[in-house]
Amino acid sequence: LDDVQEVKGIKVITRKMEDGLDMDSLRNAGDTLKQKFEKAVIVLASNCDGKVNIVAMATKDAISRGIHAGNIIKEITAIDINTTKRSVKMKLNSTIQQK
Repeated sequence: LDDVQEVKGIKVITRKMEDGLDMDSLRNAGDTLKQKFEKAVIVLASNCDGKVNIVAMATKDAISRGIHAGNIIKEITAIDINTTKRSVKMKLNSTIQQK
């Protein structure tokens, strides 16, 4: 995957998925990615019916290191709507660095 970075041994996967995916589709895609990585934080987003759906997930190992997917969603939704994908990655990386 070209949208994977590693921070403190945890893979950080951020991806804008194709438009039209509902929350269940994003969760299924996230679950598939979780099975591929032992230590990962996954954030997927899709534009669906004029709104942005966002899913954040963390593997068991990432959770044991203090990563909380709900807090990641709070951080992301607090970012200005015009923020770039790179800024979201930087925010995620900063959050993981603090753990």
